[in-house]
Amino acid sequence: MPYEYRKLSQKEREEIVRYRREHGYPLHAPPHPFRDAGIYMISATNFEHRAIMNSSERRTKFETRLLSVMKEIADEIIAWVVLPNHYHILISVQALDSVSAALKQLHGVTSREWISKTT
Repeated sequence: MPYEYRKLSQKEREEIVRYRREHGYPLHAPPHPFRDAGIYMISATNFEHRAIMNSSERRTKFETRLLSVMKEIADEIIAWVVLPNHYHILISVQALDSVSAALKQLHGVTSREWISKTT
């Protein structure tokens, strides 16, 4: 699936951001109306769906980091898969906010590390 936002005109982009702001939605993520304790399927994709995790070594390293971060906040890690351009993890947590914060940190660290290795 292509990254559609990049194909929009500047005016269309501004309208989307305005709408999301007015409705209290995150500007660059889907809205998550349920944030309490529960079992959540978390999915994330690499920027523009690029196969940044194309080597088994990189996928294994990311998997190790992902599981380590999730063990700190999850009641249970039920299932996961790390693929070349995205991942999924099924977890039981007390609050979705803790997942958001942990993944923001993980994604920031890995993206900066991987960018420095490719430039």
